[in-house]
Amino acid sequence: MNKTNIRILLIGDEKNQSKLTELLQTEGCLLSRAEGISDAKELLSNNHFDIAIFDKILENKSGLKLSKIVKEISPRTQIILLTGSSNISSLQQKTECSTIFDCLTKPITKENLIKSVRNALRAKVTGDEFYKLIQENKKYKECLEKIIEERTKSLVESEQTYRNLINNASDAIYIQNKEGHFIDVNEGALKMYGYTRDYFIGKTSEFLSAPGLNDFEEMKSMMQKAFEGKSQQFEFWGIRKNGEVFPKWVRFQKGEFFGKEALIVFAQDISEQKRTSEKLIEREKNLNQAQVLGNLGSWEHDLETGIIECSDNAFRIFGLEAQECEMTIGRFATFVHEEDLAKVIKNMEDSLSKMTEYEINYRIIL
Repeated sequence: MNKTNIRILLIGDEKNQSKLTELLQTEGCLLSRAEGISDAKELLSNNHFDIAIFDKILENKSGLKLSKIVKEISPRTQIILLTGSSNISSLQQKTECSTIFDCLTKPITKENLIKSVRNALRAKVTGDEFYKLIQENKKYKECLEKIIEERTKSLVESEQTYRNLINNASDAIYIQNKEGHFIDVNEGALKMYGYTRDYFIGKTSEFLSAPGLNDFEEMKSMMQKAFEGKSQQFEFWGIRKNGEVFPKWVRFQKGEFFGKEALIVFAQDISEQKRTSEKLIEREKNLNQAQVLGNLGSWEHDLETGIIECSDNAFRIFGLEAQECEMTIGRFATFVHEEDLAKVIKNMEDSLSKMTEYEINYRIIL
């Protein structure tokens, strides 16, 4: 594990966790300690922690119940539970254990501890970035819809009201006529590209386009659909006055500009979202590479649709090309040896009905 400033909260008696403390300190972790549940609540409320580690039984209370308290205060803190028993698969425990990232059986070895901490940190970082991306996209969508629903209604009231409204919008807004020429832009558009308003007026969006990165024939088709009352959304690669190329998200909306039909265009710079997305894609690529090296595969089963989302290497294990087909339970069953199929199905059904994990060895047909 790279020696980074991983913030870990240890909950419990210091004497009983001395070895654990020593192992984590050698890895450069930043440790804080809470002697009991009350101290833990206060520290979690006032500080950020990547990981919390505590015993299954603490102050005569279930550590699994404490995990719920931790998650209520700090939802994205990963939890590692220490237990003297390897059997945590009962229905009640697994129901509660949904808040636990990992369970380590005592005595704790350095190898298992560091592996668990590393995996917990990786899960937290990926989860944090994904959560941030979702929130940003949600905020953008809500903002865009709100602007479309509320602000376009007042454009014809007066020049002054309209000008204040359009310039106070955080997004770039352009008004185009049916020929695609700009007839007005707001301050957001001027800041986004670096040109003056007079420079925009009378031109089309081609001068804002990064060379070779946009399909203008497709854009013309979308403009026509927008004028027919069908809103259009798409990604556009722009180029600023200083030569910087950047991506933005664009929406075409039919409207009126002082009594005349016009195209109202909303745009938002999505450079940061793109960078975050690229990081997530790179992490997914690294995960696929790791699965290839370890001859491992992973998948998620959507119980509503019946679709099984498989990793690339899971397809390869079944003798298929990566993402060759849509995997369903029915198709998955064709790869299982007929003598093992009943056993596999029963294990899956028991796991779903009892909310428990399971391990099974079975043969596949290539």
